[in-house]
Amino acid sequence: MPQTDIYYALLGTQMGLEVTPGTQVAATRRMATLSIEVSPEVTHTLYDAQGVLVPVGGVLGSEMCSWTAKGPLDYNELPYLMNIFLASVAPTIATTVATWVWGPSATADAATDSWSLEWGNQGAGLGFQASLAKMTDFTIKANKKTVEVDIKGLAKSYTQGTTMTTPGTVTSVAKRSAAPRELNFYIAPSLTGLDSATALTRGYALELTVGGRYVANEPVNRLTPDFANLVPGKLKTSGKVTVGSYGTVAPDLRQALQDGSLRFVRLEAKGPLIAGTDFYNIMIDACVTVTKPGNWNDQTGVAAQEYDLVPTLDPTSNLFTRVTVVNTQATAIWP
Repeated sequence: MPQTDIYYALLGTQMGLEVTPGTQVAATRRMATLSIEVSPEVTHTLYDAQGVLVPVGGVLGSEMCSWTAKGPLDYNELPYLMNIFLASVAPTIATTVATWVWGPSATADAATDSWSLEWGNQGAGLGFQASLAKMTDFTIKANKKTVEVDIKGLAKSYTQGTTMTTPGTVTSVAKRSAAPRELNFYIAPSLTGLDSATALTRGYALELTVGGRYVANEPVNRLTPDFANLVPGKLKTSGKVTVGSYGTVAPDLRQALQDGSLRFVRLEAKGPLIAGTDFYNIMIDACVTVTKPGNWNDQTGVAAQEYDLVPTLDPTSNLFTRVTVVNTQATAIWP
């Protein structure tokens, strides 16, 4: 059995909230559950010449970083992610209970946080760093076995051989992951209708993706070998839901496909009690257009069908998605 190099096994990523986007700051936080990996991205051109059997050389074009993150949906980590993706918001506080709400307009941009990333061997304190990290793509996948997020992002080109912020001064976000057994799916004809909708009894899987949140602005300028900034992009949305073929839900989705009417879906995770009547809670809502019925499949002896969804503008609320988190982060999540 091959052995993992100890340096690679101890690789970790930590981040700091930038005061000025693009200006590196020391890391102050580390995600408890997300596995974050950073990779260099370059454009490089090789040149050939007559009379030579191999390239004669090459030149470097742009240089930047991409980063990915994957892990369980977490009540305490999701606010960090939504603040660098949808909009930078603060929670409403009631004693020890914090309620976060993101409802980004579909017709205007909202300001988001940016991170400075540090990654490397946290034990040795040696590694790399990059600034202006923002999320470009966010996917949530949920079924009876797992509920997880899959993330992509961009950052400026990295600095190599840096000294990482001492791990002892970096706070890990308290782990409170959502479990599949805490989930419910809902479908309703309106956004407000989700609050009174009955949880699906034969909902088997739900996946929603929002991509293209930021794109790199790469002008020709020797002072910006990577990119000048990250600008809001045209969003690319997709999704799919798997429901039982019998009952009322599948025919309703087919009806929405046929007449072009909108539907609203909700993924809700309800965790342990915080205090009084307040529980850890995550609600991810989306207005969707049903675009395609999929093949029938077997869900442990139950006939089911997958429908393709596209998160779409709701003309009533001017939203395409809304995310709500209830947790105990009643103080600032960044120092």
